[in-house]
Amino acid sequence: MSSCEGNAAPYALGALPSEQREAFERHLQECSVCREELAALQVATSALPAAAPRLKAPKEVRRRVLAEVRSDARRTAAPRPARIAVAVALGCLAALVAVALIARGGGETVRTVTAQVRPAGSSVVLRVAASRTQISLAAMPSPGQGRVYEVWTKRGAGAPRATSALFGVTRAGTASTAITAGSAGTSEVLISSEPVGGSSSPTRAPVVVARL
Repeated sequence: MSSCEGNAAPYALGALPSEQREAFERHLQECSVCREELAALQVATSALPAAAPRLKAPKEVRRRVLAEVRSDARRTAAPRPARIAVAVALGCLAALVAVALIARGGGETVRTVTAQVRPAGSSVVLRVAASRTQISLAAMPSPGQGRVYEVWTKRGAGAPRATSALFGVTRAGTASTAITAGSAGTSEVLISSEPVGGSSSPTRAPVVVARL
């Protein structure tokens, strides 16, 4: 199967088996079409946690969603527009699952923090609660060819710690993502440009610094 055949959607959702994932990451270094598709999908998947408090999905629901994603990756005859439509449909399904799993109301105090951003002209706003933080970005440049933005958190003078948030930006430079870390114990939220797939520690200086 060609590396272009439907791998962007399951990769963005973390559903590719390790062998396929490694092959696709090598392919991304050479294929600008797949990089653009992956960046667009990562904007959508990163925005899903902002729709509702993060709760663990039942094992059966998770199994069904991932089975559909993997099944799509095997449909080599499907043209790219069809694959994108399936990816969008799966994203909507995941969002509906997240909303359906809300078992408690809100009530957390939320405050707004404006981050320091490089370059000038971009803006990043964080809505910080005790246990989660929603991040909205505007006029951000692309993270670079073969790269994505990765979110980090710091506690005091400790080293930055990776979160699960990896995302790209739209052509207009907008994006939205969320992390489970909030004001409780977190002193800073950082964003840096990292290789596709993310890093275990920052490889470049942060372009966004928000002091909580």
